[in-house]
Amino acid sequence: MKILFVDDDAMLCKTVMMFLPSLLPEDEIVFANNGEIACDILKQNHDIDIIISDFDMPKMNGAELIAAVRSREEINKIFIILISGMFISSSAISKAQAYGADIGFSKSDIKIWDQLISTINDFRERQGL
Repeated sequence: MKILFVDDDAMLCKTVMMFLPSLLPEDEIVFANNGEIACDILKQNHDIDIIISDFDMPKMNGAELIAAVRSREEINKIFIILISGMFISSSAISKAQAYGADIGFSKSDIKIWDQLISTINDFRERQGL
């Protein structure tokens, strides 16, 4: 599977680069630091299966990225996980879905990484990947 991770927090991206490949060894992970760069990547890579995107980013935020993805027929079925430090854990899923994401998580939730890995593995299983 191919995962696009989008976040403007350089420290978080470095952390994700270090540990996510070991947790998802069979997956390719591509990084972008804002929604505009993510859109450029998506124009060149129609094989992205999952987008994990921050909400609050410069140039193009997560909601704008989701709208761009959902408006393009060739990629509008990509599974999108929206993450944000602005969401409260109890409302993260409903807020993310209101923006068009498939699911959302709060960055402040200590279990976010377990939730992400579980969600990715559930998606893989449903898709038969």
